[in-house]
Formats: sequence, structure tokens, C-alpha cells
Amino acid sequence: MKNITLSFLATLLFAYSLLGQVVQGQKQGQAQATAVKVQTTNITQRPLSVSPEKTDIIIPITVDLYNYTHLALVDINSLNRRSKDRYNLYTERLLSSPLTIVNPVEVDKRRWKKSPLFLRNEKNPNWLYLYYTRNNGSGNDDINTTIIVRDFKNNIIYSASHTNTGIPDILYPLIGF
Repeated sequence: MKNITLSFLATLLFAYSLLGQVVQGQKQGQAQATAVKVQTTNITQRPLSVSPEKTDIIIPITVDLYNYTHLALVDINSLNRRSKDRYNLYTERLLSSPLTIVNPVEVDKRRWKKSPLFLRNEKNPNWLYLYYTRNNGSGNDDINTTIIVRDFKNNIIYSASHTNTGIPDILYPLIGF
């Protein structure tokens, strides 16, 4: 009987000490949780300052684009980034064009890393060369886009400047001919 009582008391003391450690740990956790400081900041939104949509065609297309077979993406600089992802994105956007799209990243990745504009030195009389620049406007929320298409002699075939114009409308002359 003494052994049973002693073992029962030992078990009870062990359970009480574990319970005390758990309760003490919870109290420490609560003390740590209440020690966190939270700051809130109110952000006031300003209205967008956007000009109306505008397209200026500087040099219209006067040649028959069906005389060409390929469109080389020489310079795709979109929102101050010239990256592999941008070239791949514009390759997809131009897929419905009758011209075969030449993506420099897919042609030679090593040469593209060394010099992203290496396709401008590839001269082929059946190719057109696309220079595309899309930037934020200065001092407002406008998006300005310039598109230039050249032939193998570096003559400008098409040139346009766009402000706040959608990408499908910008690329339409190269897709919808």
C-alpha cells in the first residue's frame, strides 16, 4: 500500500511540475505577445494624372510587308527593362503576324547576354528589324511608347509614337496587314 501511495504521489508531483512548466511557458508567451508594438500608417491616394490616348505616326508604312519573311526583335526595352522575359513576351504578342518572329534570346542566348542588340548587325534583305521602347512619362502617370521598324539597309519603314495606347493597338500595323 505504501508503494502504491508513493507511486501515486510521485506521478502527481510529476504531472504538477509539467503543468507548472506549461503554464509558465504560456505566461512568457503572453508577455512576449504583449511586448510587440504595432504602428499604422495612413496612405492617401492621389488621383492619376493621365493624358488622353494619342498616336503620332511619324513615318507611315509605304512598303508591302508581304515582301518580307521575318521580323527580328532587335531592341525590346519595356519600362526600362531589357530582359529575356520581355523578348519572350513580345514574341508571344507578335505570333499572329504573318512574319516569322526572330527572338535573339532563342537564336543565341550566349551572344544575347554579351550584347542584347546583336541582331541589328545581322543583315538580311528579307527581314525587318523592330526597335520598341516603352517608358513612363516624365512627371505624370503617362506611358510613352516608340516603335521603329527598319529594313536591312537601316532605312526606317515605319515609325510611331504613342501615349497611353494599348499594346494591341501599337502592334497592330505589324500584325494586321
